[in-house]
Amino acid sequence: MTSTLNSVVASATRPAGGRPGGSGILQTQLDRYEMQLADWCNCPGGKTADGKRTIAAIQQKADAVKAQIKQIEDARFRQVDSKLPAAAGAQQSRDPSSSRAGSLLDVYA
Repeated sequence: MTSTLNSVVASATRPAGGRPGGSGILQTQLDRYEMQLADWCNCPGGKTADGKRTIAAIQQKADAVKAQIKQIEDARFRQVDSKLPAAAGAQQSRDPSSSRAGSLLDVYA
């Protein structure tokens, strides 16, 4: 039963392409940590030494998740950015006027 549940959860959190969901799951986790932080910061127990340690631990977890989300977003940006120049270069190489542009300029010194 547990293995069936785990496989259902794993397939539900994975997009159709088969890659892990990534930042969506992490965003949910971050939201949960931020709610816990708000609860601890607004309760009287958050003012105690144990409460401050708990708040610090939750804050570290939230910061780690934020860093992971940033890494994923940066990697996605680099991936998209790396594809754009290649596509632009391919388009330019098919344009017959782009190969003649340098020969049409007269340079005088």
